[in-house]
Amino acid sequence: FLRIDDGPVHDFTVVDPVPARQPTEVTPYPKAGDPLPLVKVGCVTVAGGEPIWARLDDYSPHEMIVSRAGFTPDGQHAYAYVLNRQQTWLDFVQIDARSGAVQRLFRETTKAWVDDHGPPVYLKDRSFLFISERDGYRHLYRYKSDGKLIGQVKKGAWEMRGVPRLDDKQEWVYFSGTKDGWIGSNYYRASLAADASPEKVERLTDGVGTHVTTTNS
Repeated sequence: FLRIDDGPVHDFTVVDPVPARQPTEVTPYPKAGDPLPLVKVGCVTVAGGEPIWARLDDYSPHEMIVSRAGFTPDGQHAYAYVLNRQQTWLDFVQIDARSGAVQRLFRETTKAWVDDHGPPVYLKDRSFLFISERDGYRHLYRYKSDGKLIGQVKKGAWEMRGVPRLDDKQEWVYFSGTKDGWIGSNYYRASLAADASPEKVERLTDGVGTHVTTTNS
């Protein structure tokens, strides 16, 4: 879980223009250059007890943004996305849920902006898929559990959209994307096999427009 302390943040007054009396609401809001909330990442067992705090000592608490946190499938570790305030880099860190020890698996960087595109998607072999725009387009990259890059899953002058879904047994990943046109969205699948071509993608939807898919699992 995330513990967010708004103590250092300045108050910001918002006026509601709709009612005749125009009430005001005062809320903590960090304007550009103002202090940010202080964020901590904690792990606690379902049985309760004292939380174990992630030891994020390598990051300035006044400049750190934690955009996402969650557990890995083994339940022994948590992960978090840690960004600098300018969002020119994002660290994917792994946290020991029992000690709070932190290991940085890799750093995502860009000259412009690093975005949080969603949670990692873990495979049964403990590798995971991570969404990145590092080549100029939003695509999937596959990493080993220790953060070593296996490779780019698919590439091309189009972008993947949404959170991908897996058929781990058959080594397929399913996702929406713009491979067949930027003004629409289709549903695709791609092979995760080691010998699969990163340019080969199979389209599953027909016709023009934007297709929305659902799943039962």
